[in-house]
Amino acid sequence: MTTAIQPDTAEVIVLMDEAEAAVITQEIRDTTTLVCHLVKEAHDKQAWRALGYPTWAAYCKAEFNIGRSRSYQLVRYAEAIALTATAAGLPESTIVDFLPEGETRGLNMDEVAELVTEVIRDLPPDASS
Repeated sequence: MTTAIQPDTAEVIVLMDEAEAAVITQEIRDTTTLVCHLVKEAHDKQAWRALGYPTWAAYCKAEFNIGRSRSYQLVRYAEAIALTATAAGLPESTIVDFLPEGETRGLNMDEVAELVTEVIRDLPPDASS
């Protein structure tokens, strides 16, 4: 067991071992996928209107403390994951492992399609397992 002292609280914490770190890392990947899909659904179905916000940007800022640009990065990522997973015939969780969100920023859907082709080509043979 490895411990450390939390600098801001002086609390002793038990650090993760490699297995725990691998599990939480995968959970973060899976949650990232879920979050971007939820943001996309909120955008597509205009959740901000139902809650009385004047704009999508106002909703994102008030509810999640993210700006309009970041919200659209998440929406775009959800689109890219879905497109890639469908094209590859693989689960979205597999695609997240090989297509980081940052790589989809600023791309239009034609560019995402090109990236999808590259990602699929570069997947290892056992990627669907």
